[in-house]
Amino acid sequence: MNQQTISSHQYPWLTMNNLLEINPSHLEMRETKFTNEEMNLFIRNWINGGNSNLRSLAFRLNNLNLETILNGIPSVLRTAPGSMPYNWCPLSSFYSLFSVLPPELITFCFDQFFEIRNVNGVVASIVVERVANDDFILLTWPDYKGQPYPVELIV
Repeated sequence: MNQQTISSHQYPWLTMNNLLEINPSHLEMRETKFTNEEMNLFIRNWINGGNSNLRSLAFRLNNLNLETILNGIPSVLRTAPGSMPYNWCPLSSFYSLFSVLPPELITFCFDQFFEIRNVNGVVASIVVERVANDDFILLTWPDYKGQPYPVELIV
């Protein structure tokens, strides 16, 4: 099933199996019951070509642990030489965490992230700065304005 956007405060009925079956471009939930291990499964699915429409994901997890989420996933910790902009168009209240701009377009800036790539060569950034807030953010490139990935790709 292809769904353009799933954005809500919470979906208590949503399971990991549901998440793996739907194929939205944007997933956003301020409260989830997903575990770090389930996020690892979701990323592995994306790396293997699943959720091919995904452009951005923003979840608030309980006790987010990037070490568990990235366990066994090829990734490179990157630090941009300054803020790296990503043009994002979140559709719910999550945008207020990042900017005072209206939700039509937000330039989300970050400088530390894990770089991952799927089997189709799509690069994603897992943002590190928001971990203290239990915010798990995955952004795929190009961004919503078509800006390509600005840092050298993993070889």
